[in-house]
Amino acid sequence: MSIGDQVYCTNKLVQTRCGFGVLGEVINPIGDFLIYTGSQYLEFELSRLFKTSWADVEAGASGIIFRAPVTVPFMTGIASIDSFIPIGCGQRELIIGDQNTGKTSLAITAIINQGYRNNIICGVWNEID
Repeated sequence: MSIGDQVYCTNKLVQTRCGFGVLGEVINPIGDFLIYTGSQYLEFELSRLFKTSWADVEAGASGIIFRAPVTVPFMTGIASIDSFIPIGCGQRELIIGDQNTGKTSLAITAIINQGYRNNIICGVWNEID
């Protein structure tokens, strides 16, 4: 390629090589294998070409992962929170609040209550003497 060469539209997306044959190798932007030997680059052996494939450089974003709906309730053990705020097992919640409002106390109470509930449900709760 040099200055002044004609350029043609291929109506294809930009692609480059990918696969196990490319791991640890140096390739140029159009997917040719190169090896550095002294002061020049040489083409790589053709046998590696059979271990590669072509992939688009720009790919669309992956879709939304569909998940099962939350059906199991999460009981914190605090009646006012359990009655006003529906929380389901598997939901990630964030406890936001000012200092000294009992965020840590709320979290510890919920953890203890879930441990007690799970042991009752599983039938393995043992009274501590």
